[in-house]
Amino acid sequence: MSRADHMDVAAYALGVLDQQDTERFEEHLATCWACAAELETMVPVVGLLSGIDGETMTALEQTRTDPALLDRTLVAVRLHRRRTRVRRLLATAAAVVVFGGLSGVGVAGLTGGGDGERIPQAEPTLTTPVTGPPADPTSDPGDPGTAATSRRARSTTPLIRPPG
Repeated sequence: MSRADHMDVAAYALGVLDQQDTERFEEHLATCWACAAELETMVPVVGLLSGIDGETMTALEQTRTDPALLDRTLVAVRLHRRRTRVRRLLATAAAVVVFGGLSGVGVAGLTGGGDGERIPQAEPTLTTPVTGPPADPTSDPGDPGTAATSRRARSTTPLIRPPG
């Protein structure tokens, strides 16, 4: 057999030989154990290559023959990434504005700075000591005028602050 017969193993495995060459190689394959063993090792590769479609191969071939196609693709990818970054930045800014507004409304509601109802606050009371003569042990303990019940009395009059 010629050296060319041994070189056709890959072409036969991929199915690119014409009808006449395929028949000739199959006759050679029946008698050549080296080509048969080499064909066995190529079966997994052929299985992997069968998963590639023709359109992908055509696009790869165009990229190799048309360098401008690669440049256009890279420009399109950069533009897409830039738009994605801008959208993400705008979404973050909008979230900060909304969060800030809601926080301001919440703080205003808690401090009473809003137009809503205010929470009434108790006015401070003045605690003053009772002055006067010491308590008389013979006096009536139920008499509020005596200090027998307590040494200190609480005033319920609110503090009056001078205008100013």
